[in-house]
Amino acid sequence: MRSSSCPVPEEALEPLLLLGKKIEEKLGLVCTDKRRADIWRSVARTASARSESPLGVLLGLAGASPEEELPVDFVADLTVGETFFFRERKALRMFSETALPEIAAGKGTAPIRIWSAGCSTGEEPYTLSMLLLNALPGMDPEQVSVLGTDINPFALQKARKGIFRRWSFRGMAPEEIRLFFNDLGDGSFSVRERYRRTTAFSLLNLAERPWRLWRDGGPPDAVFCRNVLIYFSPKKREEVLAGFHSLLPEGGWLAVAACETVPLQASGFSPVSSGGVTLYRKNGGTAPVFFSEPFRSSDFSSSGEGEEPVLSFEDFFSGGASAPEEEYPLFAGNPGGEEADGPGEPPAENAPDDSLEKARSLADRGFREDALEELRRVIGRDRTDPLPFYLLALIHQELGNEKEAAAALRNTLFLAPGFVMAHYTLGSAALRKGSAKEADRHFRNAADLLLRLPGDSPVPESGGLTAAHLLETVRELRSGTNNMTGADGK
Repeated sequence: MRSSSCPVPEEALEPLLLLGKKIEEKLGLVCTDKRRADIWRSVARTASARSESPLGVLLGLAGASPEEELPVDFVADLTVGETFFFRERKALRMFSETALPEIAAGKGTAPIRIWSAGCSTGEEPYTLSMLLLNALPGMDPEQVSVLGTDINPFALQKARKGIFRRWSFRGMAPEEIRLFFNDLGDGSFSVRERYRRTTAFSLLNLAERPWRLWRDGGPPDAVFCRNVLIYFSPKKREEVLAGFHSLLPEGGWLAVAACETVPLQASGFSPVSSGGVTLYRKNGGTAPVFFSEPFRSSDFSSSGEGEEPVLSFEDFFSGGASAPEEEYPLFAGNPGGEEADGPGEPPAENAPDDSLEKARSLADRGFREDALEELRRVIGRDRTDPLPFYLLALIHQELGNEKEAAAALRNTLFLAPGFVMAHYTLGSAALRKGSAKEADRHFRNAADLLLRLPGDSPVPESGGLTAAHLLETVRELRSGTNNMTGADGK
C-alpha cells in the first residue's frame, strides 16, 4: 500500500513514460499511473543511494539502449515481494492431497521437482520443501528438488541464507517453528538442514526466455507462481503462461493465486477444483522444451545438523495440534518494528504530518501494527470518514486478519455505499475463501457502480486503474465465479 503523496515533477512525465515501456518490455510489469509513481519513487531512491539527481538518473535509464539491462539496484527496488511461510494453506493442502500423490507415483527413482517462480526472499520454496518431505515421510531428501527463482538478487541473497525473523512466521504455530527451524537465540531462526539441502535459488527473469532451470535440463513436475502474474501486462502474462505450458510435462501442475485464475481459462491448462481451491493441470499440448544452466555451489547451503522428526499429515495442515488452521497469534506487538532485515525503525521526525499518509507510509515499510494504531487514532477522532476504515481493512488483510478486514470493509460501505474498491476487496476475499456466490454478489455491486463512471476516470484507491479497466477485470472474475457455481451472471 504505497503512499500517494510523492508527486511526479512535470519534467519527469515524458521520460517516465519511456522508462515505463522499457520496464514493461523487460520485466513484464504493467505500467499504470500508480506504477509510474512507484517508478519515480524507485528512481529517487536509486539517485539518493548514488548521490545523483533523480531527474538525471531517470533520463539515463529512459535513454539507455534497448539492449542495455536495467540496473540491479533499481530493479530490486521495483520488485519488493510480500511473502511468508505456509501462505494459502488450503491450496497447499489440495496440492498435497491431489497433485503430489500422482506426481510421486509416476516418478520412480527420479527426483520430484517443484519450481517456485517469483520466490522473493524464499519463504515459498522452503515451504514446498517442508511440504514434500512431510507429506511423503518415506521420501529420500535426495529425491526432492525445489528451485526458487526471482529477478531480485538481493531477495535471493537473503533466501540463500535461510535465516528469517518473526514477520515471516505470521502463518505458523509455535510447534511448526520448532519443527522446521533452529532458534538462533537473537530473535531469528534458520531453516533446518533437512529442508535447506533440498532447496536451491537462481536469478531468473520470467519476462525473458529461454528459462534456465535444472542443470540436466529436466522439467519441473509443478510450478508455483502465486501473486506474480497479477503485476504483469496482459501480453507478458500470456507469454509466461504459454511458457509454463510448454515447459511442464504431460500431467504437470500449475498453482497460481486465487485472484490470478481468470487468465488460465484460455491457457491450455485444465482446472482441478476442491474445497474452493483451483489448481491447473496440463492435459495435452505441445511437447516440453527445456533449457538448463549449471548451479553454483553457493546455491546450496549446509549447516551440518542432524535429522529431525516428521510432523503428522493432519497436524502439518492444522499448524500443530493446539493451533487453529489458518491463523496463529504467534507474536504480540509490532511485527515489523524489530525486524532486523526489514526497513528499520520509522523515523518519526520525517513522518508525514497527514495521519492517513503517515499510516500508508508505515504500512509500505512493513510497520503494519504501527499503521493500525495510527488509523485507530484517526478513526477515534472522526468515525464518519470511510477511507481510514478501508485502509484498516487492507492492513488487516496483509496480516491475515480476515474477520477484522471484513468488519472494516462493512464499516466502509456503511459510510460510503458507492466505495467501489471496498466491494471489489470483499469479492476478492470471498473468492479466496471459496465462496463463489458471495464473491459474485460483491463483484456485481462493483460492476454496477463502475458502469455509472466514465470509462477513462481513475477509480479511487485502485492504484490508478480506470473504471473501464477495473470493470473488465470484475467481469472476468464474475465469469470465473459463475463457472464455479453454474449461476447466470448479470
